[in-house]
Amino acid sequence: HRGDIRIYWGGGGGHYDDLLLTKEPLLRICKERPNVKLVFSNFIPDWAADLPPYQVFMVRFAHFNAYPKVLKWLCADIALAPLVDNEFNRCKSNIKYLTYAMSDIPSVYSDCEAYDSVIHGLTGLKAKTSDDWYDSINLLIENKTLAASIAHQAKRDVLTRFTIDQHIAHYESMLKELVDR
Repeated sequence: HRGDIRIYWGGGGGHYDDLLLTKEPLLRICKERPNVKLVFSNFIPDWAADLPPYQVFMVRFAHFNAYPKVLKWLCADIALAPLVDNEFNRCKSNIKYLTYAMSDIPSVYSDCEAYDSVIHGLTGLKAKTSDDWYDSINLLIENKTLAASIAHQAKRDVLTRFTIDQHIAHYESMLKELVDR
């Protein structure tokens, strides 16, 4: 890992169109920075297959219980969470934010409803256009202090706002309502 910059994307083939949002920025970054390694979960997109083999890696599906450990083992410097604006993705949760934050990985997210909980510049970076993706990824590569701060703030945010302790009253109320029916 010495000197490498690992950029991680995790998802299945059904998210190919989402991943296309990052295609041009990632290809450009890989060309400019031979020390960048792209790490994909579950499949390698066809557009990455022409990159040098030392720049592209794939990790197979990890069982739910092992996934946090696998993310740590990858030593990812940056994680990406692109989502195309469509009906399916408008129903998505912020699970990538929760996962990457708890794994201490500074991340770039699509600027969309699923990631409304991400505070741009504080707990993550948001991107809409190809240029936004390129600039945001490069900012995290070049500014290690900002990247570390984003990772730290994101984890703190998740532990403050999204743990069971913060929502137990809601669950208790919901369960009581179900039992009363």
